[in-house]
Amino acid sequence: MKTKLTHLTIRQAESPEDLEKLYRFRYRIYVEEMGRHQRYADHAGRRVEEPLDATAAHFIAVDGEKIVGCLRWNSGLDTDFGEYVELYQMHRAGPYFPAQCGTTTKVMVAPEYRRTGLVVRLCQAGYTHARSRGLVADFMDCNPHLEEQFAQFGYRPYRSRTEHPEYGDVLPMLLLCPDLEHLQRVRSPLATIEAAHPRHPEAVDFFHQHVLNHHHDHRPQATTLTES
Repeated sequence: MKTKLTHLTIRQAESPEDLEKLYRFRYRIYVEEMGRHQRYADHAGRRVEEPLDATAAHFIAVDGEKIVGCLRWNSGLDTDFGEYVELYQMHRAGPYFPAQCGTTTKVMVAPEYRRTGLVVRLCQAGYTHARSRGLVADFMDCNPHLEEQFAQFGYRPYRSRTEHPEYGDVLPMLLLCPDLEHLQRVRSPLATIEAAHPRHPEAVDFFHQHVLNHHHDHRPQATTLTES
């Protein structure tokens, strides 16, 4: 039986208390549950706080006083993206880099809320905020078993697989926000949000000509789809 979402609140984490709960939630999911190596893990404090957190918009799903899901979004208006510039080859965004580029990372939900649609609600909240700040191209990466899930949001591969310093074999993917036709074609839950924004055909043309059409990928066999 699926856990209902009607009682959850999706909002930005801004207070020190919210952020501390968020960093502890990450530790529970990534380190204690998944056993993933985290360079910035504070094992004594059981928390994971990273350099990009200082300039990020953090979205959290809250059940009472407990965080049960989160998403981090960074904007080129606020950060230099650190190592993600090379990992994602973000300079390929040409005139749209850095100010109109963003990264979506640290998307995770508690086990009892997986396969409930909570990731959709978190991504919709993050996307609404990101588009209000002028986002054109959003970059992310995922392991093979999550590629299908993020493709359903409208993300597309644009470069070959690469090795993430913490998560191993990943496929960088790109969400071209103004490409409403693509979002509608894949039935993205972000399409209705995008439809309210002005069209930017010049941006769509640029990314199709210089980024998306220069992709050659060799994908390994996908495994069972789960939420991160």
